[in-house]
Amino acid sequence: MNKYITKSYEETVSLAEKFAENLPKGTVIGYLGDLGAGKTAFTTGLVKGLRIKADVSSPTFAICNEYKGEDKTLYHFDMYRIDGWDDLYSTGFFDYLETDAFIAAEWSENIYGALPDDAYIELINKGLTHSETLLPLIENVMNGYDYKSLDAIAVTAGPGSFTGVRIGVATVKGIAFPFDIPCISVSTLEAIAYNFADENCVVCAVMDARRMQFYNALFKAENGKITRLCEDRAISLEDLKEELKNYDNVVVAGDGAQLCFDNLGLENTALAAEDKRYQCGIGVAFAAENKKTMKADSLMPVYLRLSQAERELKLKKEN
Repeated sequence: MNKYITKSYEETVSLAEKFAENLPKGTVIGYLGDLGAGKTAFTTGLVKGLRIKADVSSPTFAICNEYKGEDKTLYHFDMYRIDGWDDLYSTGFFDYLETDAFIAAEWSENIYGALPDDAYIELINKGLTHSETLLPLIENVMNGYDYKSLDAIAVTAGPGSFTGVRIGVATVKGIAFPFDIPCISVSTLEAIAYNFADENCVVCAVMDARRMQFYNALFKAENGKITRLCEDRAISLEDLKEELKNYDNVVVAGDGAQLCFDNLGLENTALAAEDKRYQCGIGVAFAAENKKTMKADSLMPVYLRLSQAERELKLKKEN
């Protein structure tokens, strides 16, 4: 079994990109490693090394994500919730093994015996997690500035990664609560839209919600102003495609932009440039400018839909 030790996200991606360059078709990789070891980052590098154009995201809620290139396909599994052979068979995993596609399986320790003996690699992240790096970064930005002097703190409260949203919101609540600093909840999708305030277009902000669904909202960017056209929502690709046919000059942005754009196939849409594709602090600030403030104890994450664990618990209670 190979063991790889990296110290940053970029280092993990770079390692995997080189690792993928000479892999034969049909290669199966089973990741071993703790939470935050870099399994999804390694898959991002694999996709790059295989010359597949796709946005990589953790398949936690979809079980399997497909990244398809011109002549290569990678199936990215998350086996975290697999509990026994019956669960594994229900995913269709063994059918994938019969193809010449590349397979990368997170939490492969849950399916010992299902993978070839030489498939396992262990990932060890010697760097710090996002939750450990966030506060030092904030301290660096503050540069000795007194938190008590802040008029308010704005944060993207969702939609987005369940873990990422929780970390961001909890950090802001922790800073704001002791000093009674007002908070402002900003939609991640709206923050993305403000990247296009200097353009005249319809912004289709999308974040990958798995299984060809997207967290989405539409905005009109015109004469330096951003106007919301619909509320934040979870929407299927087909429904979004039909709606976008009603607009001209649509720019698709967000972490799900590449996946969404590649599957829309509409002549009136364009993929946002990378330097404008994702949310940033300036966009959050502009989006927060005219919003009402709230107390820290009222600030809550906005998920748009229940997590997989919550959905399963709800089903158990109903049955």
